[in-house]
Amino acid sequence: MSTRPTPEQLAAVEAFAVGGHVVLQAGAGSGKTTTLVQMARRKRRPGQYLVFNRSIADGARRRFPRHVGADTAHSLAYQAVGWRYAERLAMPCMSSAKLAAVLGPTGTRWPKCCRCSGPGVESP
Repeated sequence: MSTRPTPEQLAAVEAFAVGGHVVLQAGAGSGKTTTLVQMARRKRRPGQYLVFNRSIADGARRRFPRHVGADTAHSLAYQAVGWRYAERLAMPCMSSAKLAAVLGPTGTRWPKCCRCSGPGVESP
């Protein structure tokens, strides 16, 4: 199903086509992805669509032309360096309580922060 682009979408696509900087700021379901797809089809230059989860990335790969990648931040990080740690990443997870017990006290002074209710606490 194809819908007509709004005047705002047309303006964004045209600005992108002539090399302008474009920022799309709009609410959920307002057509940001549709606008980006229109931009990608209009100007065939490499691009990257960054999303928050795999299902959105999978759907975007079906919508965007081949010259635009669609990935999560985690998948890009894994492609860049994560593969070096594949063995570690496959290991069982350790709870934060167990990790704290393994690492033990370090003598680190923890600074007071906006989320803390009191002054900094010093480890023994």
